[in-house]
Amino acid sequence: MVLELFPPGHHKVWEEWNLQVMLLLSLVLQIALLFLGNRRKYSHHAGIKFVVWSAYLGADAIVTSALNIIWDNLSEFKQKKCPSIVDAKTELTSFWAPFVLLHLGGPDTITAYALEDNELWLRRFANLVAHSITIMYVWISLGSSPLSVLFVLMFCAGVIKYGERILALRSAANNTLRQKLREPRQGYREYSEQKFNMIREEKSEEGYFVGVDITNAAKELPLRHTLVSNCNLPSERDKLQVAYELEKVTLSLILDSTLNFGLRDRVHSLFRRMSAQNAFRVIEMELGLVYDRLYTMTALIYNPCIFILRLIGFLLTCFVFLFFTFLQGKDKYAKIDICITFLLLAVAIFIDIYSALVILSSDRFFSWLYFDKKVSTSKFRIWFQPSKSPRWSNKMRQMSFLRRPMKLRSLRHILKLRRFDELVNFEQDYLRSYKEISEDFKKSVFQYFKEKAATNQSLRGTEGGDWMVREAPKYEQDPAKAILFWHVITEVSFYLDRDGRDTKEQFTDIVASPEISRMVSRYMCYLLVKHPSMVLVGITQASFQMTAKKARKSVYLNSTKTEACIDLVRHINEEDQTLLEALSCIKRMKEEKKDLQEKWKMLREIWMEIMGNAAKKCKGREHRQQLRNGGELLTHVWLLIAHFGLTDHFQISDQHHCANLISK
Repeated sequence: MVLELFPPGHHKVWEEWNLQVMLLLSLVLQIALLFLGNRRKYSHHAGIKFVVWSAYLGADAIVTSALNIIWDNLSEFKQKKCPSIVDAKTELTSFWAPFVLLHLGGPDTITAYALEDNELWLRRFANLVAHSITIMYVWISLGSSPLSVLFVLMFCAGVIKYGERILALRSAANNTLRQKLREPRQGYREYSEQKFNMIREEKSEEGYFVGVDITNAAKELPLRHTLVSNCNLPSERDKLQVAYELEKVTLSLILDSTLNFGLRDRVHSLFRRMSAQNAFRVIEMELGLVYDRLYTMTALIYNPCIFILRLIGFLLTCFVFLFFTFLQGKDKYAKIDICITFLLLAVAIFIDIYSALVILSSDRFFSWLYFDKKVSTSKFRIWFQPSKSPRWSNKMRQMSFLRRPMKLRSLRHILKLRRFDELVNFEQDYLRSYKEISEDFKKSVFQYFKEKAATNQSLRGTEGGDWMVREAPKYEQDPAKAILFWHVITEVSFYLDRDGRDTKEQFTDIVASPEISRMVSRYMCYLLVKHPSMVLVGITQASFQMTAKKARKSVYLNSTKTEACIDLVRHINEEDQTLLEALSCIKRMKEEKKDLQEKWKMLREIWMEIMGNAAKKCKGREHRQQLRNGGELLTHVWLLIAHFGLTDHFQISDQHHCANLISK
């Protein structure tokens, strides 16, 4: 039915060139993944996301289709002509079959698009077995062709490449990561027990009195004394060393594992003596290392066996390229097919070289080179420096219920599609904007949670004893309404206080607190609408749209947002309960003429509490997912408060004791 839509001549052209087109398209997708796969680590750009998503999904489907075409062409030729002979065209196109495994292996810059891909590693293994059987059938069909030996070499390189990807997916699966985190602790306990018993027996036989000194096991922590005693961290190398030493702690936190209180105290001691800039830089490096482990190949290559296999696969591809270059009798093949073969080999070599350069410039390679005790490579260290590439976007997205939505009326008119705005939801997308996170903002966040940790105060959300919180409605059971309520208060108060006659001058002196409050308010509002699972709420998009719709009339009728806010307070809309309560609270505050500096200080603290509480309650899986989308500020705040010991991960008593032997 579908083929009848095209002229018969087009059918013949497609049947003749479909395999070549498929493989060339696969090469384009491989190169796109190679260059863009790692950029999603630090980019929010929708175009990059779309290209990576399309290339990731399309790459597997296209090369699988190419293998099916090779199979069909070979089977069709065998049926129509002599089964023991293969013509030149079919012979060379059959040689392309092992490249399917190379392309399925993909570049090192992206092994998994999402966390779910890591859990499906067994399906990939089944695909490897199925494709290998098909490719071996193609090899047998070639018979005594001069390409048979090259075919086997490329097949081995392809199996190595695809096998590496499967191992990378398996190593990043949840169960595997949890098992790795448990193994060292269990191994250390077994080793310590055996060593203790051996020494005790030896000392007893020598006539010594043997006693036991009980000490706390929490002293055995994954931090070196030099790191804890010196927290200035003047260089990028020092910061990366702290991040590398804390990697297992970070993995435990992001997997929602529980840790002991002794570890909390030591990490807290480390971070409270850091500056805000150093603390956020270390956290950025920690999450960068976690991203590499979850979504790329860089964490796997340091296994000696994997490294040797990688080298063998690369050398095999190079040998095939050289052998094919000097192969006798290539004149019988079509020139276009020879060019495609050289292109397949050259791109495969280029991808391996580029991937090696990416690994050599990564944080993990630098950490392995400098900080791994098993590595003795001091001669080469002078050649390498910590990566200067960004590790996350360093941006926070903003959303305001007062922002005037933009509609693409011209596009709607061109397409002549009714309800087009609702289908694509342009209004919601144009309510978003991006804000660079400044050092002053980070300093404010760091200082607030540092003081909370120093006074052993827990995050209370929107509860507390301040007069502003006491006058507000209680939303303990509905965090969505709490965020929306305080967002309305912050947005409206900002414009009223900034442009008000009585408050304009004082507002200029305290502009830092209002700016920080508004940034956090808009960011939490964005999470509420676009990522409700990160703030553990349900149907929030509809609530936000309802509140924004009620306020939109004032926005449209007034030329400035200040005038719109004045209109909102004067004519309070009683249809939306949250908007009514927020505007009523603003009206009371204006009538009572509360101190402006105190008011915005309280609003800033309220938003810090809301953000910290949301980060604390957000599951580790949500934080892991956002690492592939340029990262979220909430994830960095979550790791900061975790290092300050303000999360619920530290629940294990540190009364696990070690026995130190005393002989007299």
